[in-house]
Amino acid sequence: MIYASLRGDGLWKSEDAGATWSLAMDRPWLDDAERELLSLASVELETGMGGIWIYAGTEVGLTRVPDCFCRWQDVQPGNAMDALVAGEAPPSEAPLPGGEPILSLASAPSAPEVMYAALRSGLWASQDGGVIWQKRASKAATAVAVHPRDETYIAALLGGILKISRDGGATWIETGER
Repeated sequence: MIYASLRGDGLWKSEDAGATWSLAMDRPWLDDAERELLSLASVELETGMGGIWIYAGTEVGLTRVPDCFCRWQDVQPGNAMDALVAGEAPPSEAPLPGGEPILSLASAPSAPEVMYAALRSGLWASQDGGVIWQKRASKAATAVAVHPRDETYIAALLGGILKISRDGGATWIETGER
């Protein structure tokens, strides 16, 4: 399964490795306007309908949709599908900075609840599927990638320089350093 976003068009999916594509759903509606998807991450968490959530970074923040594609929603703690049905508000504790573009998202299959987000304000990390975030680097981050088998081994473009962390962003080295 491959997911992609097309500017001005929404979320598309391919179930045959890209041979054919179908519209999964429209762009998310945030802050009274339809928003462009700047980054996507597919994350396997128990709280999704089929276990999969599609996280989307937009120009104003983070949202997600379960793989049933029933509705975009804010990230919430606990059983998010129950919260969606109940109409509960998202938590106010330690979200990503509001109104800031999320340029890149990453999650490791080895620990899907661990996520990283690249924003102009820096690199952010979540240990609980995107509910609570902590800043891991203060320089503007434009890209992030995580090792598929080690969620603490990440690479990020910070302030225009490629850096690597082997401890989840607590310390960084520039590529080429030993």
